[in-house]
Amino acid sequence: MAYPANWTPGWVSYMTSGNPADIVSSTTVGSAIGTKVDATNGQSSGMVIGSAVIDAQTTIAAAYASAQARPLSEKCGELADIRDWLVVSDSTGTYADTNTEKFLKALAETAGVARLHIPPGLAMTVNPMIIPTGGFNLVHDGLVILAPNSAASSSVKANLMDFRGSGWSITGRGVFDGNRGKQSWSVGQVVGGLTSNSYATSETWLLDPGSAAVPISDFLIDGVTVQNVGNWPVSFGYATNGRLSKVRMLTSGNSPQFFAGAVDCLALDTYSSGITDAGFSLYAGTTRCSIIGATAHQCNQGFGSYCEDVTRQPNIDPLVANSTTIQCHDGSIGFTTGGQVTALTQIRPTAYNNRSIDDGISGASGISCWGAVGAQDAVYIGNRQSGFGSTAASGSTVNAGYFDSTTVGLVLDGNFVTSTGSTSAQGNGLYIHGTQQVYVGTNIVRDPSGTMIYGIGGTLGAGSVVAPNHLLGTMANGSMMELEFADDTVVLGQRMNHGPAQFSTGVAVTSGQIAVPAGIFAAAGTTQATATLINTQIAKFTSGTGGGLLPVVGTGIEIKVINATSAALSLYPQPGQTISTDAANVAYAVPAGSTIVVVQVAANAWDIVALYTA
Repeated sequence: MAYPANWTPGWVSYMTSGNPADIVSSTTVGSAIGTKVDATNGQSSGMVIGSAVIDAQTTIAAAYASAQARPLSEKCGELADIRDWLVVSDSTGTYADTNTEKFLKALAETAGVARLHIPPGLAMTVNPMIIPTGGFNLVHDGLVILAPNSAASSSVKANLMDFRGSGWSITGRGVFDGNRGKQSWSVGQVVGGLTSNSYATSETWLLDPGSAAVPISDFLIDGVTVQNVGNWPVSFGYATNGRLSKVRMLTSGNSPQFFAGAVDCLALDTYSSGITDAGFSLYAGTTRCSIIGATAHQCNQGFGSYCEDVTRQPNIDPLVANSTTIQCHDGSIGFTTGGQVTALTQIRPTAYNNRSIDDGISGASGISCWGAVGAQDAVYIGNRQSGFGSTAASGSTVNAGYFDSTTVGLVLDGNFVTSTGSTSAQGNGLYIHGTQQVYVGTNIVRDPSGTMIYGIGGTLGAGSVVAPNHLLGTMANGSMMELEFADDTVVLGQRMNHGPAQFSTGVAVTSGQIAVPAGIFAAAGTTQATATLINTQIAKFTSGTGGGLLPVVGTGIEIKVINATSAALSLYPQPGQTISTDAANVAYAVPAGSTIVVVQVAANAWDIVALYTA
């Protein structure tokens, strides 16, 4: 198609087939452009654009004559390429000063206007940045690197991005790299990743900025990776309604976290690996913050809520749910307070429906998979642990759960514990160390690896309830329950015949029966030192001649001894103890075919309750 010399392409185009007159007839459209076109080239001769009406079906607004390109504020759905601000690709830091300046300028100019895009293949090195701007939408598909030696000066604010504004988002599949191998810093300096109000440390503590904080709110980080960071890959303090979604945090120092003053913040479906601290933490003064659907792989610990000591602000209503820890070096999920605990700093923490798989790979003994230390109204419901401490070396036992005496109000319900400990450092299930007001019920223990001592053990504090807990199979080295009850412990249908259980006075059994341990013995020896030791509450001697030795128990415990042999049985007390009115260490002769019931009435004294002779 040939165009006349006076025709301006790009404004109006017509079909080349058919009768040109049928297309526009002889309509005069106006004089806004004023260019006449030749009808022989498919245009109507003599038409001038400018009129509001072309024909009955087509209308052109009169304002078209002064129309301009849409402003950027009308293109919010479009991407503004950061390269249009003259950012250049640079992975070494040669242009870090310029790139930092241009990056901040691009964020400011697109905030509330358009999405700013860092495209794939663009790698830029930047200095630590303070982002005062809110309202921006950054789509990050490239690589942003913290410049080498960013913390070499006396500055304590060497975070890759330190946010001071609200209502912003970072999405995409790009990478933020802390360039950890090329940083150096001293005590008091912070070399973090994506942060707010994370400025300075005291030794290993991150300090609460207090009145210096600049609160932020309503932000989203989705899909990006934060890696190789010196301290905290992400650390958001004084943040409200913040959300991390599908963020990957890799090979970095201190744990990613919500921090002091954080309220209603959520880490959702995040992935942490190679973190030398926790996979994600709710730390020193958060409120209603949650970790949901997260994974921690080969971090030092998994997830939890933590304060170094009681001088720090409490964490209120922390939640870890539907999350998984895999091969972490230490524990899986903990609500803990360090130091000498004198007050409660973990308030109403909840761990629900989480999985711990083969954690405790450091080989250390004495560690625990779950825990509550200095916690008030802590809840562990529906969690599953397997293979914890399988590499533990000789030493103290490892625990599926440890709950300390300063904790008040604890629910352990519906958890499944399997294969805790190793052949060198055997494991316990749920260990309760004097915790007050505990409900422990419907937990399940299984020991297929043969490395566990007991399922539930320790000492209950006052005001506790034991509901049915269950052992699947048998315990290779011990029993399901070795739990010492307080005077007011309420027992609801708990079977006790999986092994010895110690009771103090005042145990209330609301339904069912408690089966005490019983055993068959052979009499032996002629002295207290050589007599057969009785280690059950009911002991039946069916063979042998000589004696039996009462066990070491507490006051109020009854022992029934049945002498089914044909000779008298010499029943000895423990060294230094007495039976009835006899002198210390003297045996009581139980006639053949008779049964005797004795009770320890004082620390070193037994009385005869009944004697049934043949």
